[in-house]
Amino acid sequence: DDTPADDVAADDPVGADDAAPDTTTADAGDSAPAPAAAPAAAPAPAPAPQTSAEIAKEPLPTLIEFEALPPTLGSNEADLAEWTALLKELYIDYGGATGRRRKALLGEARDLDPVFSVPAYLNALNGTDIGDESMVLAVYKLVDDWQKKVGYKPTFSYPADTTRMDMKTQNLRVQVLNGWRDWWVNSRAAGQDQSKLDDYRLDVEEALRSRGGDDEG
Repeated sequence: DDTPADDVAADDPVGADDAAPDTTTADAGDSAPAPAAAPAAAPAPAPAPQTSAEIAKEPLPTLIEFEALPPTLGSNEADLAEWTALLKELYIDYGGATGRRRKALLGEARDLDPVFSVPAYLNALNGTDIGDESMVLAVYKLVDDWQKKVGYKPTFSYPADTTRMDMKTQNLRVQVLNGWRDWWVNSRAAGQDQSKLDDYRLDVEEALRSRGGDDEG
């Protein structure tokens, strides 16, 4: 996705003014030519941004620090805060709720609108550190829940296997989460464009119908 930037070259060398004309009255044959001004060095080229291959060679930050997303059109801040808290308790806090409380929360999560709740799923990730194995699995469950809610097959393939904590796999997890958020912000205008939101709802409804047919088979 990253494309190296073009090298930056100077339009004109800095300080390369023409030498002053010789104003002496000596004969042309006896006078030495004035030394030419040395051209200034061109500026160093701007450093190119890292490519995906280069990024893969070093660990990406495992702490998820997303800027909070706004509620989608048709929902409000109070709804979003409530849904985010629900998903955080269900999946993220202490590695996820357990027992009777988890059963109750699962029922509430199942009732969340699949379109309006997208920013709640993403906001619930904020502050999560997937450097912790328990958080790797917790985040996987949250991602998997959202995918099922909107009828997606694994569009965002987030590795759940906690025996795989190597740098390459961890970088993939980070890139999947970043890609999920970027998709919502860039492709769906973060739920702030009504026409895009309507199109997305149609996509979800079609995906759910298709997934229902697959499940029955």
